[in-house]
Amino acid sequence: FPVTIVKVWEGGLEAQISAGWKGAEVGFFDTGFVSNRIKYRAGQNYQFRLAGIAYKASPAENKEYEITRNPDELAWLNRNLKEGEEPHEATYKLRLDGAAMFMPVSEWDIDDYSFRAPLKSVEAFSDFLGQEGWRVRATVMRFDDEDADLDIWITRHAWAGESAPQVGQDISGTLWLQGELA
Repeated sequence: FPVTIVKVWEGGLEAQISAGWKGAEVGFFDTGFVSNRIKYRAGQNYQFRLAGIAYKASPAENKEYEITRNPDELAWLNRNLKEGEEPHEATYKLRLDGAAMFMPVSEWDIDDYSFRAPLKSVEAFSDFLGQEGWRVRATVMRFDDEDADLDIWITRHAWAGESAPQVGQDISGTLWLQGELA
């Protein structure tokens, strides 16, 4: 992770880090800043372990959207067809099943995100900050050659589903992104 900004809080013991993660810039709360702050140097790369704590999470709604293309876009697409390809239609259907999205919540702090993600693993826990819930491994972003997977801790209180999260299920919600030097 190439670090771009270290935003030290007023007391000097806590900080938020902005860094590159697989081609995207993310901001996260550095859980070990108090003991690691002397290690940071401008322009250096560091390995971090990232995890999210869900403020809320639920099964994602799988809707279908009908999209109408701009006429100029439609003309361009159809002008550039390869031999044997069917012409593009003026409208098409967009489904978000299996989509991976990780977006900052602009009205909140730099370490707060909304997400939509398919689950790769689910592990129940019985005592995380005195609560029960699940640690899920979810794909929150996709790049040309690899996925960006994140562990997300979801307490029963934060989960809006009727049953426990399941591998393969799409979930959505908001989270607090935290990290520590690896």
